[in-house]
Amino acid sequence: MDFFSDLDITLWGNTPQLQAWHVAKPPFYFGIQYNHSGTLRLVKNGREYLVTGPHVFITHPFADFEYGVTPGGVRHHCFICAAGKRIEKYIQGGLLELDRNPPLIPVTNPEKFLQTMLTIQQMAEKNIVLPPRTIWLYEDLLLQIHEAGAARKKLPVNHGSKLADLIAAVNENPQLDWNFAAEARRNGVTLTHFRRLFKELTRLAPTQYVIQCRLARAANLLITTDDLLAEIADECGFENQFYFSKLFKRHYFVSPREYRRQYSGRES
Repeated sequence: MDFFSDLDITLWGNTPQLQAWHVAKPPFYFGIQYNHSGTLRLVKNGREYLVTGPHVFITHPFADFEYGVTPGGVRHHCFICAAGKRIEKYIQGGLLELDRNPPLIPVTNPEKFLQTMLTIQQMAEKNIVLPPRTIWLYEDLLLQIHEAGAARKKLPVNHGSKLADLIAAVNENPQLDWNFAAEARRNGVTLTHFRRLFKELTRLAPTQYVIQCRLARAANLLITTDDLLAEIADECGFENQFYFSKLFKRHYFVSPREYRRQYSGRES
């Protein structure tokens, strides 16, 4: 089947502890650049942006990009670069937006986003000719980016900015005991309305989002540290190791030990 043959995934990478600075002037490809954790400094056509936590941006041949960590910082960066005639269809159809302002989009479901990227990379590494499902997953990434950007535009300005700040805080400290009834009162809305707005932006209920962020934090610690599973469970806000392992396998389809083995080469 050659239905998906007009897209090539040319470069990819996943670096959980990146300390480098990068200048991108790609002549041929379009890159999905994802900052999963840590602080990212991006300069696009001379304008600087600074964000912390899960954000994505698109690099392309029509602008100059410089991006990396802040001085002394460490961040988790994952990227996929692609080329081909199918890219033109994405641009023309509005699925791939190159002139978005600001260029950085908060990723509202970081666990799903990172896992999709890693699955695509695994498929690209194992196959000379990409399976059709690889392209389907790539398009799912673009759709996640598009939906995240569209959801922010739909929210009232006053609620949107406050919710964005709250979501960023949850991303940074998911282990905390978040009281969303109190957050609703702080935003001057009922808890029901708060939940609706939150789900509009993240596609998840507040408590589900906290769990997703805790699991994403745990996945990062499994790769970047030698901490015991019980220590990771406690650090990420889970009541015990058993509950953590059960949730992790439900969401990632492998146990925490297997996830660590696959992506870090270490056993726990």
